[in-house]
Parts: sequence; structure tokens; C-alpha cells
Amino acid sequence: MFWMRPDIYLALDSRNRALLEERGVAHKVKDWATYRQFLAKAKPFVPETPYEFSRAAYAGTLEVNYWVFQCNPKVYDLAAALKASVVTGWQVNQHKKDIHSGDKVIVWVPAGFGEGRRLRQVCSSRTAA
Repeated sequence: MFWMRPDIYLALDSRNRALLEERGVAHKVKDWATYRQFLAKAKPFVPETPYEFSRAAYAGTLEVNYWVFQCNPKVYDLAAALKASVVTGWQVNQHKKDIHSGDKVIVWVPAGFGEGRRLRQVCSSRTAA
């Protein structure tokens, strides 16, 4: 039913069930009648639309990805910037939509130009307007 009317019906896949459990909502559904009862009981605990709830459930279970960001030391002195704690962002040209908060980043500097590699974490997924 979710696929036919995602604005009304809540999918009961594993991710949604896990988020329902976090919110204290029982989801024992056997048939259409018990599903309708479930929807009525879940409504106070699911203020967002069913499709927004599913997105939140999915986003909460995303795996951490690792990315390698290359630094050109002729253009940017990464070692000095890291020591001064002035690195607040990084321009990326590819995979912008795939990089999310919580992902890990390896900042790579070519051999012969300083300290090599640094491991960092993505704090936010911002894109320029």
C-alpha cells in the first residue's frame, strides 16, 4: 500500500520497524484490520508524513563511507592549515550528493610535500548555491 499512497500508508520494512521501536510504537500487523489499527495508534508517534518517516528511518541507518580528498600543496598548505585549525570545508567536484555527515575523509598530500595523509570526519553535507 505504501507504494500506491506513500502520503497515507506507512511501510513496515526493517528500517521503519526499527525506528518505530525507537519511538515506542508496537508494529505487530497480521492483516488489513490490524494494519489500520496500527496506523491509528502510530499517528501520535509519527508526526511526519509516512514517506518522510521512511526517509528518516533510512537516513538513520546509512553506512559510513570513506572518501579520499586530494590536496595540491602548490596551491594549499594543508599542514599549516590543520595546525592553525582553519580548515572548515573542502571543495569537491565529484560525488557531492553521495558525501554525507558522518562519512570519513582521508586528505591525501602527494609524497615529498609534507606529512602525507590525515583522517577526518564529514560534519555536514553542504553544497554551494
